[in-house]
Amino acid sequence: MTVHDVTRPGFLAGLLLISGNPVAADAELTYREARAMIMSHRVERIPSVDPSVAPDAGFEGSEQYGDYEGSIVMEGGARQTVAVRIQHRGATRVAHILPEFDRRVEPLAVLYESGTGDGIVFTGRSTGGAMPGGSWSLTLRNGRLEGQLSARDEHGRLEAARVIRPSPTLGLAAPEGADVLLGPDTETWRASWSDFPHEPESPDPWEPAGPGVMRIVPKTRWVLSRDRYRDQLVHLEFRTPFNPDDTGRFPGNSGIYLKGFYEIQILESYAVEPTYQDCGAIYHHYAPQINACAPPRQWQTFDLLFRDARYDRWGRKVEPARMTVLHNGLLVHDERRMTGTTGGNRREGGPHSAEIFLQNHGHPVEFRNIWVIKLLASNPSAGDPNTEEK
Repeated sequence: MTVHDVTRPGFLAGLLLISGNPVAADAELTYREARAMIMSHRVERIPSVDPSVAPDAGFEGSEQYGDYEGSIVMEGGARQTVAVRIQHRGATRVAHILPEFDRRVEPLAVLYESGTGDGIVFTGRSTGGAMPGGSWSLTLRNGRLEGQLSARDEHGRLEAARVIRPSPTLGLAAPEGADVLLGPDTETWRASWSDFPHEPESPDPWEPAGPGVMRIVPKTRWVLSRDRYRDQLVHLEFRTPFNPDDTGRFPGNSGIYLKGFYEIQILESYAVEPTYQDCGAIYHHYAPQINACAPPRQWQTFDLLFRDARYDRWGRKVEPARMTVLHNGLLVHDERRMTGTTGGNRREGGPHSAEIFLQNHGHPVEFRNIWVIKLLASNPSAGDPNTEEK
């Protein structure tokens, strides 16, 4: 799988295909065209790659947590593929044994770390599948997970290897005409972002953390874009920290607000059953359809399509805002209708453009490769946005 080079200019010049027809790199898109564009990046399943051949996937983690893929072979020869998510939070690691990735499915087993030595040992009993009540004993060492399972007179062996599952839109470069809010040069950060509120700006702004990467400094403020947007398509890449000692409900917490009112949650939610407070949620409104989270310290992507509410000539709302979200290429929200602002945010602000906010919740979340396309309805020269095609 190719992971796109974020530093290559003009990458999308040959990539923007709307209904099979190439679109000029500097074209102003309607909402309908932007939806076709974002949905062209959707995948049903994130492809797995060997970590040794994916050095550009942006992963800086450990073999002791993350994704594993393999199979169970029973003594009689029956074989079942398995996907394993090893979670490390607190003193104990947990292995979630699943029939597949990227689906809301009942786990075959949830195993807990029970010892270390020549590897990390996980033990437990089946929670579902063809072997209810079966016992498991697996050992993790050198990037491989192996062991036995048994139930009554049935016995089998599990073998799985570490895999990296990078987002298909990782490193997607901004087309010409897009507003680049964070590119390869972090020196331009202050040209695109200010503190919240605008004045005074923090004496200790968010810090550079590598080429094109900015990291939240916990005691500084939120930041907001200096430009304003209404209907918009946004690409953003982020990476949550690995801190197994943080056993609170909200580790690696941040978020992106569109139009200043609607938050898409950023959180270290790897391997959890997602709620409306977890990563990829439209905060306090909609849980993501599936948990698309990568492990901590792996770069992830949001591709966001937002269509603002519509208003009549007297400023009364006649149609709610709606939002589509791809998280690591997986569709987690499809034209969700916004019935109000998210969390404790203020009421909706009417028919005008507003800033994009990045939330500082005290965790060193990292960001890179953020760009925005103003859709046709957001362009002052386009006239009344209520007349834009739906």
